[in-house]
Amino acid sequence: MRTRFLDLYRSIYSYTSSDSVETVSVRLTGRGRRPGKLDFRQVSIKGGNSGAPTGERKVYFGKDHGWVATPIYSRMDAPSDIVGPAILEGADSTVVIPPDATGRTDPYRNLLIELGSN
Repeated sequence: MRTRFLDLYRSIYSYTSSDSVETVSVRLTGRGRRPGKLDFRQVSIKGGNSGAPTGERKVYFGKDHGWVATPIYSRMDAPSDIVGPAILEGADSTVVIPPDATGRTDPYRNLLIELGSN
């Protein structure tokens, strides 16, 4: 890998250094065959679907709404229909459902947000 890197580096910059080369990150793509398709509707979610908020925070929603006490939900535990304002916290993202908006999850756990007219 070092030789290939130095050859490529030399072709771009017309020189190479004698310094050591360090691999910082490696990207890997894997492919395989699997009979049938994955059906995310069948995925079970640990902890159930209690739908109860895990907490509440004051959130500022601009001059029209000001500071609003907003329920916080775990993304995977949130109810399937939510009327904003609400915050959904997940392992990989945080979603804000503003006032006058509604959110619902489809059978594949995608979150669909419909904004209000304001």
